[in-house]
Amino acid sequence: MICLLGVCHKDAPLAVKWLEFFARLSARESPGQPPLVVMTTQSIGQSPLIMMKRSGAMAEWVVCPDENEDGYPKSASHLFLRAMEYCEKTHPTEPILWLEPDTLPLKPNWRQVIADEYAARGKPFMGQIERGHGIAHLIGCSVYPPDWRAKAPMLASVLSAPDIFWGKGFGQAFDTWAAPETVPQAAEVRSIQQIWRPRLPITGAWLWSNVRPGAALFHQHKDGSGFKVVRDTLRI
Repeated sequence: MICLLGVCHKDAPLAVKWLEFFARLSARESPGQPPLVVMTTQSIGQSPLIMMKRSGAMAEWVVCPDENEDGYPKSASHLFLRAMEYCEKTHPTEPILWLEPDTLPLKPNWRQVIADEYAARGKPFMGQIERGHGIAHLIGCSVYPPDWRAKAPMLASVLSAPDIFWGKGFGQAFDTWAAPETVPQAAEVRSIQQIWRPRLPITGAWLWSNVRPGAALFHQHKDGSGFKVVRDTLRI
């Protein structure tokens, strides 16, 4: 499995914290964890990029080959698609775990926990099916098969999707757009948990009473407060 982190200029400060946390957590992990690929947008700037690379995180660093700053969700879908295309070419046999800077690893070896569950579940896609808002869809931060393009062609066509819901020119979110194809082929995950727009800042009392025991990765936390909670819990 490949872990794929997409970072735009707006997420750069949170991504620096994410990568610093990732580096500290990695020091507590067993050898042979699934590798990390980081794709950044062209507009991210040299200073944030230098800070990310100085985080100590072991990663394969890639810059998005083109740019789309039309706004959410089209820009997010563009970065996702280009990052998936990159892994399709460079890691053609590996499933892909899509990550964003507002994800929060909860334990050492979290990558292997997710990879092991994916291997055991036996379905092409694996993630949480979000039913609380919009149409039922596989959340973006999920595991995708190496042949994602063949299994869910709508993922590959997201940039040409019609402008509905978000307004003219803003495009589609890849997770909801491709839901008719991904959801029927998806295993409901235990190791990844999303709570939509949780109360911030995240505290230890809130986090550990709301995440299930088997969760290895949490989404969403937009302010980075969860990194300290997990660091303090694990004493790293």
